[in-house]
Amino acid sequence: MTAIATKKAAIDDLAVNDLAAGSCASQNNNTSDRNVIAVSISSAEFFVFERTADVVIVRVRGEVDICSAESLRDFVCTLGDDGIDVVIDLSQVQFFGTAGLAAFTGMERVTRLNGSNWAIVGGRPVRRMLRAVGQEDLFPCFDAPDAAITDLRERRALGARSC
Repeated sequence: MTAIATKKAAIDDLAVNDLAAGSCASQNNNTSDRNVIAVSISSAEFFVFERTADVVIVRVRGEVDICSAESLRDFVCTLGDDGIDVVIDLSQVQFFGTAGLAAFTGMERVTRLNGSNWAIVGGRPVRRMLRAVGQEDLFPCFDAPDAAITDLRERRALGARSC
């Protein structure tokens, strides 16, 4: 599997439209490199959509399957390694397989060790999978990134952990 990654020069100065246009693209198979801000795999692409002082939003498009789930997990875990909370926006995902659930479990374990929290914005495929396996309470989905960010900030204020 080949991952096309975009490295940050100065993430705060890079516009999302630049990512969509493919600027700064370079080959890199290491999705755990903390400077990578976008990854494109045959079945999915994910990128840093927005970053604030305490939260980073990762937007995912395509399919979260056996081909992409591990790279997504590594990407998200690296972004949250400084105690920064992560919102994973899966609202544009067309397919969400069981490999995505394994990625969620890995994200939970690693972000817990790093002192960060994460939340999901889920579309129909994600919600359907969570419902089918009875994990809606374990991995709650929000309708919009703003709702997920509010929840993360409330949990951080209360000292609560994880999803």
